Amino acid sequence: MLFLVEMIQERPMPGAAAEYDDLKARVCRTLERLASMPGVHGGVIAGARAVVFVIEEADAEALDATLQGLPLWNCVETTRVTPLVSFLARLGHNRSS
Repeated sequence: MLFLVEMIQERPMPGAAAEYDDLKARVCRTLERLASMPGVHGGVIAGARAVVFVIEEADAEALDATLQGLPLWNCVETTRVTPLVSFLARLGHNRSS
């Protein structure tokens, strides 16, 4: 199953150096992990503290486990997930009806 995932950090950046460094490290580890995962495509929204990507998972429970395993999981306020129908699946449906 394909999912569109949007993870958005809305809080102001932390002022304390240690908290800022921790958040920066979490962001970097998350981006490295997403970049290395096969079948994940997306990027960071230009000018925003948000990452958007398409990921293939078996089901919503598998996606939930993957998202909770990302280092950024506890730092984002908003995570939106949209299930997608593949182009080929829609094409097949349109051709058969």
